[in-house]
Order: sequence, then structure tokens, then C-alpha cells
Amino acid sequence: MENGLLLKKSQFNYSVTDDNGDLIICNFVKGIDGFCKVKKSDIKKYDELMRMDNIVYNDENSYIAKLCEKGILVAKDSDELATVSRLYYEAAMDDKTMFVIMPTEKCNFTYKYCKETHKKGKMTYDNQIALLKYIQQETNKAKKLIISWFGGEPLVAVDIVYFIMKNIVKMCNKRNIQLTSDMTTNAYNLDAATFNKLYALNVFRYQITLDGLEQHHNIQHVLNGGDDKFNRIINNLLYIKDNQNKYKYAYITIKANISKDFLANLDEFISFYRDTFGNDSRFNLELTPIIDVRGCDLKEMKNMFNTSDLYSTINRMGLYSDKSINLSNVLRAFTPSNVLCNSSRKNTYVIGYDLSIYKCTEHFEMPENKIGMIDKHGNSIINGDLNRKWFGNFKFRENCKDCFMLPCCYCGGCPYKRVLGNNDIKGCVFPDWKKEIGNAMKYIVARYEIDTLEWRNDN
Repeated sequence: MENGLLLKKSQFNYSVTDDNGDLIICNFVKGIDGFCKVKKSDIKKYDELMRMDNIVYNDENSYIAKLCEKGILVAKDSDELATVSRLYYEAAMDDKTMFVIMPTEKCNFTYKYCKETHKKGKMTYDNQIALLKYIQQETNKAKKLIISWFGGEPLVAVDIVYFIMKNIVKMCNKRNIQLTSDMTTNAYNLDAATFNKLYALNVFRYQITLDGLEQHHNIQHVLNGGDDKFNRIINNLLYIKDNQNKYKYAYITIKANISKDFLANLDEFISFYRDTFGNDSRFNLELTPIIDVRGCDLKEMKNMFNTSDLYSTINRMGLYSDKSINLSNVLRAFTPSNVLCNSSRKNTYVIGYDLSIYKCTEHFEMPENKIGMIDKHGNSIINGDLNRKWFGNFKFRENCKDCFMLPCCYCGGCPYKRVLGNNDIKGCVFPDWKKEIGNAMKYIVARYEIDTLEWRNDN
């Protein structure tokens, strides 16, 4: 910034007082990088500065310079909504290419809250070859490649995962392309030998669902064929935990889908999680209320509940101040680009077992979701206009324009509603989470080193 530039307070700031009386401030355009702290003794001076009609930038004033760096002060003539819109399109159009591959759409579990039929089979060898040819073409122009394994249950077809990943690793090494890979799995088949092979093939990140302790989890996850599910999954995860030096790049997110029944026993589950996976930074917990995200009728889920019940329990249990447990969804809430659904990104494609190309991993019944196919020669036929409906034409809803969370929420609506022209949601999509932001900020400050602003007499 140039000296003499007039400044104003950003509309996307939020502040909360911590237990010591200091002021924690976050600018949501900057996210984690937008955090700073003002000492209790300096809060009055900070408030006076923020009430000034004309704040002038001076690079010799380290206090104001730091507030500008954090995004808390911005140029007075800046259009902050335009900035947030630009950041959305930069994230949606970035140079990362992501393929969400479904080697099979079958699953070895039946989930009470899952609406997929899981009737479709495994990817044939001919389709695997065609997919590799397609990916090879795409890697000619990609700088970063993400392979995300999905299903169905991908480990039901782990032989396909091995074959495709082995060849993708070779492609990326030859072209000096940055490769990362992750997997969404129930972890029933993620035994030591399987994990070791996947780790060697750059599959480091996993999302694994645990819906409570043994009794509740086994009720929610019905194994097709019986057997003990919960303890087998835990033993697989303990192998990863007990071999931290061998698998130091592993990143495991334990996703717990919370229902009323689960919430009543959450204390016991958290105690188990803390004792089993606590203090291992590679393990992260995501507490997610079971909600109707797809617009379907989940009549069987009569124990769904208001999300405020979950946040009240989290506060009562002191999870925000428990440094032994990493809450992954809290960090994501302060990372603007991470809140975008992958279907909102231009270069993200979901590849079905039959080489159908989709944008979304949920709405397979929706005609607008299928945007193309890969032929037997590895050539893609994509409907560009349909693809653009998913990542383009983004507009802010009027009721969101004045919200401090907008840069880390982007109106919160599911992209498929925008594709269908049905994005007229009234009110805030995450009202209960919005009320939790102050506690979430304290969680971030307890885990990250943030700048404390020093008010100097010569300022």
C-alpha cells in the first residue's frame, strides 16, 4: 500500500474476547492468516482507531501496517464483494486437476442413512485402460493432480486401485507433476498389508466413518454377510497409529455422523477417541450432524436433530479447549478455498465405474450431473455448457452480502441447486455454526501462533 492511502474497516471482520480479556480478531477473507490479537490494555485504542472516518496508511506505523496485512483494514475505495467473488473464481478455476474415481459402485456395508443403491459393478479391465489413457492426456497439461478414491466402497475393488495408482504414479514422476491421493472408505478392508501398499502409491489421506462406539456403529452400518465391523476397523486404524514413524504423512479424518441416539452417548465416544487416537496429529475428528443434504426424504431417520444440540454438547464437553483432539471441520471453516464443494471446481470430475463423467458424488439420479463420457480410446466427450453450470454463474444471495462469514461460506448452498436454478434459500444456511464462531476462533488461537498487535507510544 502507498503512504497516504485512506483505509476502512473490512466488513468481513469478527472479534471475540478470550478468557484473559484480550481481543481476538479474524478477517474471513484471509482466514487463518487473518487472525491477530489485541491486548486487553489496548482494546480501547483499537476501538477508537476503528471508529475513525479517515484512517491513513503509513508504512512507519507498524500497528496499522499489520492490520492491513491481516485484511482487517482495507483501502477505503475497495469493493470487498468483488474481491470475494474474484477469490471464488480463482478457487473454482485453479490449476489443480482432480479425478474422483469410483472403481466400483458396490459396497460391503448398508448404511441406514445412505440413499445410494450400490447395485453397479466393478470397472472392467478395458475401462481401466481407457481411464489411464484419458488421465495420461490430462497430465500433459496438469501441474497438480489429485486422485480421490470413492464408491461404493473402493477397497472392495482394491486390485483396481492398485493398478490405476501404480500407472498414475509413473505418469506423474515422468512429467514431474505433483500428485496427491485420498480415499473415502469404511476401513473394514484397510488392513496392514493393504494400507502399506496404498501408502507406497501416494494414497496418504483417508476419510473414515465411525458412527459411535461398537453397539451404535454396528447398528448404523450393516455388513453384507455379518462379522464384527467396529473392532476390525479400530484394529486397522490402530496399526496406522502404532506405526507413526513409518506412516508420518498419513492423515486420517474420523467422520462421526451424529444423530440423537449418538449425541446421547457422545461423551463416551469422545473419551474413547481421546484415549485411542488423541495426541496423534495425523488423526482428526469431524463431528457432522445427520442432515438431509441431498433434498431426499429421510423418513427413517426420525432421530435427526437441530445442529445447535451438537454445538451445545461440544461446548459442555470442552472440546474447543481440548488440545488432544483435532477438530478438522473447525479448521476448514477458516480456510476459504476449502469450503468450496469439489463440484464447484472447473477441473474436478467424478469418474464412474462405466467411465461416465459426473460433477457431483451425490446426485447421480439428476440428468444434469452427468456431463460426459470417456470412450474406449481414452478420449473424453464433455458437455462444456453443462460443466460451466456447476462452477460458473455464481451469485451472492442478497441476505448473505453483509455477513462476515461470506468469504468462508460462499452462501453455503449446494451447487446442484444452482444448476437447477433453485438457489432461493431464505436466511442463513448455517445459523447454529455462525453462533459458534467465537468458540471456534478460540480453538484456532489455542493451536496456532498468531500475531499480537503492540500499540506503541510513537504510533
